Amino acid sequence: MDKYISTYSQNILFNKKIQTYTDYYKSRNQISKEKIQKLANVIFDTRQLIISYGGSIKHNSAIKKCLNN
Repeated sequence: MDKYISTYSQNILFNKKIQTYTDYYKSRNQISKEKIQKLANVIFDTRQLIISYGGSIKHNSAIKKCLNN
């Protein structure tokens, strides 16, 4: 019972139509790597990031390359 409450409670609370499996997978199949990257660039400002890591291997160039993409 708890599974169904947690799954459908938002639909009931916000008076939304329950999404079918077909609709769910259609919407998920439209997600691409490029769309995720574009959204991440909107959300995160690379000038404000603080990245820390431990270990003896220096990852600075790999991090810069990743942030520039």
